[in-house]
Amino acid sequence: MGARGPKPASRLAVIKPKTVKRPNPPAGMEQRPRNLFKKIVNANTVDTFDAETVVMLAAFCDMEHQRYLAAKKVNEFGAVIQNEVYVPPDLATFGDPDAPEIPKQYTFTENPWYKIMKETTSSMATLSTKLRKKGVSTDKSQVEVSSRKGLMFEG
Repeated sequence: MGARGPKPASRLAVIKPKTVKRPNPPAGMEQRPRNLFKKIVNANTVDTFDAETVVMLAAFCDMEHQRYLAAKKVNEFGAVIQNEVYVPPDLATFGDPDAPEIPKQYTFTENPWYKIMKETTSSMATLSTKLRKKGVSTDKSQVEVSSRKGLMFEG
């Protein structure tokens, strides 16, 4: 022990920081979900993502894309589809030119795209809850990336 405390060790050890990279979108993902994946990853801290979180985030982005496509079809055709039903002619008047015309009959069914839209919305809600428990924010207001991102003083 020296006059002012313990003597320093002969060599000081320098701890090198571990570099953590942001995850990339999985291969084969379409462009729209890839962009959402990158926005969400960039809006969260680097150490937020482990293997399980990346898989859940990729599934969330794919579900969002499927919901987007289904919503486009629902907007195009509506939530309910009208189908014309074939009604066979009455055999007694078949071939008679003076026979009254048979009125058209219709059935109404749910648009299958509407069901897909509901299912993907439900899956997105489940995945979003699980991601939030892991510390990942998928909220669109927090995901919007500032144009000043990466500058020394972000504003």
